[in-house]
Amino acid sequence: MKQELFRKQDYRSALREHACIADSMHDLQDCLREGELEEATLCLQDITRSLEEIKRLVVKEQQEKHLRAIVQKLMDANINITVVQRYVQ
Repeated sequence: MKQELFRKQDYRSALREHACIADSMHDLQDCLREGELEEATLCLQDITRSLEEIKRLVVKEQQEKHLRAIVQKLMDANINITVVQRYVQ
């Protein structure tokens, strides 16, 4: 997985979710091979949950990147961001 898709502090969580997806996919194949359809459905639900968590972590990075861009624009315009910060709080 590309590390730049995630915030530094979220990358480990993303890797954990990625490993869960890989394990669940392996379990899913086993279940399908054995004809255990209910268990296969549970594996799919686990995969979906992990994928949703990865998506959520990607969105957090995108939002943070957007905020950093706004801060940079303010700084480029010589606007004191500490004053803005005090005003917003």
